[in-house]
Amino acid sequence: MSDFLLYDKPCKEIFKLKRMLEKADIPFEFIEGFGYGKSLKEEFPDLMDHYQICYPSRKNMKISVIEGLGTHGREQDRLEILGGFTPWEQFKHGDSPIGFLTAKNVYKRIKKDWDETTDREGWI
Repeated sequence: MSDFLLYDKPCKEIFKLKRMLEKADIPFEFIEGFGYGKSLKEEFPDLMDHYQICYPSRKNMKISVIEGLGTHGREQDRLEILGGFTPWEQFKHGDSPIGFLTAKNVYKRIKKDWDETTDREGWI
């Protein structure tokens, strides 16, 4: 582990969301340490604490959830999403990510989409 520790709390909300999705049997892909090369992960493991949930899959992603270095809300152990916006959020933020969300808030968005989607052919 490097001598430089940016955050004193590990990412917990993304793992909470992961457990909620697993319990509800909602499909997703979980990616650990995405976007970084192996050498960076080995040299700075505390900085590479970065996770992504792709719902329902990486190939057919409707909602991307991330937590890690540089994400909106990381300091408060909150999640950042792209996709799954309310009409107001879409109007206000456009295609920009929205951060500072709890696992419960993001789960509700994913669950709503899952329940409302009837044609799931070729999703995963």
